[in-house]
Amino acid sequence: NMTIMFNGQLHGPLHAALTTKPEVVISGDASLAALFKGSGMRTKIVEGEAAAWGKLLVNLANAVLALTLKTFKDLFTDPDLRFVYTAVLDEAAHVLDGAGHAFKLPSPLPYRASRWLLRHGGPLPWWQAKFKNGVGDGTYPSMVADVRAGRKTEVDQLNGEIVRLGEQHGIPAPLNREIVRRIHALEGAVSPLYLQAAELRRQLLA
Repeated sequence: NMTIMFNGQLHGPLHAALTTKPEVVISGDASLAALFKGSGMRTKIVEGEAAAWGKLLVNLANAVLALTLKTFKDLFTDPDLRFVYTAVLDEAAHVLDGAGHAFKLPSPLPYRASRWLLRHGGPLPWWQAKFKNGVGDGTYPSMVADVRAGRKTEVDQLNGEIVRLGEQHGIPAPLNREIVRRIHALEGAVSPLYLQAAELRRQLLA
């Protein structure tokens, strides 16, 4: 019933940096929210699990960037990455709808409007991420760092969760399944082979 919205990067031993503005999102528990009063941390109370599912949808970008060794700025400005990400989002949203899970992206806009803006909104999605959420030019998800370091990633808890839900409800999720497979193939690789954004789009959405 609590989700932490943040991005951080480990630059060296005992040297970490937050690269977005952290926010604690609490699902309808006022007593839990009260514990953060006076802490200086941004908090938001929401009802139900929709915000948590929305956070999962946002985090589906992590694997797309890990496969291409790109940053969040690339995600919001490269047409091919935007196309792949919205396709992955559409598939995941379809699975969540079929599974009966409401979701709410961390945006004032409904899903369809957010999705349209991401696909067709030019520089607006990047400006929103940069100035509203504090995303820096070189910010990347932890999955990028994990693949580069040869560590196991959290792809099973993100894209893999969409695949599992789809299996439970008889809804195919081929894009997310293929992304999970590709990330697993990179885990532990000494010299991971990354794809250019256009090539990833071609291979996944041919």
